[in-house]
Amino acid sequence: MPVPDDWSEVPECLGGEMQEAREAGDLDRLNELEAQLWLDGANPPGRVQGPLRDLFLAMNGPVLRAAPEEGTPPERTAYPRLPELTVPTLLVVGSLELPHLRAASEHAARVMPRAELHVVPDTAHLPALERPGAFGDLLGRFLASLPGGSEA
Repeated sequence: MPVPDDWSEVPECLGGEMQEAREAGDLDRLNELEAQLWLDGANPPGRVQGPLRDLFLAMNGPVLRAAPEEGTPPERTAYPRLPELTVPTLLVVGSLELPHLRAASEHAARVMPRAELHVVPDTAHLPALERPGAFGDLLGRFLASLPGGSEA
């Protein structure tokens, strides 16, 4: 997926705070800031609270603390090849997703021959976490639509 030249969609103060926390090695603070970015989306901090936020923090924290993998990451060449993907594909994006990520999902839906895009209202980057029922319904209908599929 193309990465924007700048992260102007991320509130400037959030981007700056994330960089400061990363440089200071304050991974607890960075985890909180990433929750704001991925759970709250382009909304005031704290849109998602309670068990969902706790789960995000519990899952994301170990990732931040993991040692980086050795070696050079592979080149990102798959995105231009999306039109070659001919398998049925379900794309799910939240209505509150960062604009460049939502645009990337919309682009993928346009260029992939058998893709269907569904926008989950009032969610940001993690619709399956925020709205598991809606996500499960979408997935069940998609799987049932496949040859030999049946709703889960």
